[in-house]
Amino acid sequence: MKQLTTLMLLMLLATTTIAQKNFSYFKFCIKNERNELLLVKYKGIWEPIGKRYNNSESIKKTLEIMAKEVGVEIKNPHLGALVNQYYNEAPFGIIFHFYAAEYTSGTPVPPADCTDIRWFPMEEAIKLIPFESMAEIIHKFMVEEPGKTIGGAIRIDNTEWPHSRITDYIDPFYIL
Repeated sequence: MKQLTTLMLLMLLATTTIAQKNFSYFKFCIKNERNELLLVKYKGIWEPIGKRYNNSESIKKTLEIMAKEVGVEIKNPHLGALVNQYYNEAPFGIIFHFYAAEYTSGTPVPPADCTDIRWFPMEEAIKLIPFESMAEIIHKFMVEEPGKTIGGAIRIDNTEWPHSRITDYIDPFYIL
């Protein structure tokens, strides 16, 4: 009985450890009628609103909460890209969900962990994002292939954060 209990405990610990290494992260690209993208300033860098996703809420509800947290209302939320990102030599990837939506109303306010929030013309916004992978993915689904969903898997070197670069296209970007 003692061996069975020990075995079950080890299995539980292994499952918990594995689950913690692989998670999903949301990036939310909200666009207004002037084709401007809403970016937040987080730790001194501009990027779309983001959040680790391990909630009990649905994806739609999570997106509504994310919009509300920055003071805006949205419509037509949709998946723009789903990309596995592997950092440096890590064996576990992070699944990045990139969502897009249209701004309908509200005055943007920075979330608690950010110092600023602003609208930027689309191309300028993409150039401001220091993460090569994020900028490329957003350009793909917001500019090159609007209305389509992009997939892929990439390896990223982020040893000189925030200036990351793609080191390998494990699965080059494609239309899902």
